[in-house]
Amino acid sequence: AFTPTCDTQQLPPFVKVSADLKFAGYEVLACVYVNDAYVMNAWGEKRRAEGKVRMLADPRGEFAKALDMELHTSPVLGRNGSTRYAMLIDDGQIIHIGRADGAFAPQLLEVLNMTSARFPPRGR
Repeated sequence: AFTPTCDTQQLPPFVKVSADLKFAGYEVLACVYVNDAYVMNAWGEKRRAEGKVRMLADPRGEFAKALDMELHTSPVLGRNGSTRYAMLIDDGQIIHIGRADGAFAPQLLEVLNMTSARFPPRGR
């Protein structure tokens, strides 16, 4: 979401490691959230994600609901949102879902057994 944690702690690290992931053979990095395309585009522009992370809108939350990632935020935001997650998809098959604290770039790189100069391995 275009909220403080996602905006400052989740999306920017993925933008930073996008070249590392593409070099390793990962074709598409995408950020999906329950919002309209205009908000997702503005968020991507703010974080300079163009050409690095595709900003995809899920305006009615259908994708989030289908993945059982719907977050009941309607009392606060006026609509339901999505929980924080990161997915690895290979040839149309979900091979990993990191939820909440496991949905950040360093944790995803660990799952892929990759390191980046931007995010050294933990404990080293």
